[in-house]
Amino acid sequence: MKIITNVLLTSFICISLSFSVFAGYTRGLSKRLVLSEKGVGPITKSTPFDVEKIQKLLPSYSVEKDAMMSEGESYPIIRVLKGKQEILVITPEADFKRIMSVMIKADKLRSPFKGKIGASYQSVYKGTKAFRCYPGVEEMSGTVSCAAPSFQNIRYFFAGEWNGPDGKIPPLNVLKDWKIKFIVWTPLM
Repeated sequence: MKIITNVLLTSFICISLSFSVFAGYTRGLSKRLVLSEKGVGPITKSTPFDVEKIQKLLPSYSVEKDAMMSEGESYPIIRVLKGKQEILVITPEADFKRIMSVMIKADKLRSPFKGKIGASYQSVYKGTKAFRCYPGVEEMSGTVSCAAPSFQNIRYFFAGEWNGPDGKIPPLNVLKDWKIKFIVWTPLM
C-alpha cells in the first residue's frame, strides 16, 4: 500500500509540475498582442478610451496619456510602450469616450495577415494594381494607405523614397519596394 501511495504521490507531483510549466509557457505567449479584425489584443470596439482601463487590459505594458497635434489643434492620445519602445498609439472618437483607431508601430504583434511592419508592398499585394490605396494627408503625408486584403478595418501605411508630388500615389514600380511603416486598426461599427 505504501508503494502505491508513493507512486500516486510522485505521479501527482509530476503532473502538477508539468501543468505549472505549461501554464507559465502559455502565460508568456499571451503577453504578445494579436492583431485581428476584432481588435488589437484585448482592445476591441467596446473598449473605452480610458488610460486606467487600457492599463488593466495590458498589465505587462506601460500605458500613458499624451497629446498630438493635427491642423493646429491638440487632441488626447494613449501611448502603449514596452520598455522605451512605442508599440501602440490609441486615438479617440470626437466624444473622447470611445476608441477611433489603434496605430500599431512595432513588429511585436502576432497576426494572421501578410502585412507586418517592414513588409514590402509587393510581398503583401502580389498583383500589379493598388489595392484600395490613398495618399497620406496631413501628419500622414509621405505615406500611402492601403486596405489589408479581405479586411475593411485594417490599413497598412507604406513609406519609401519618391520625389513625386505630395498627395499622389507613386507608380507601382516605385511603390512595390515601399515598406509598411505602421498598421491602423479601426473598430467595425
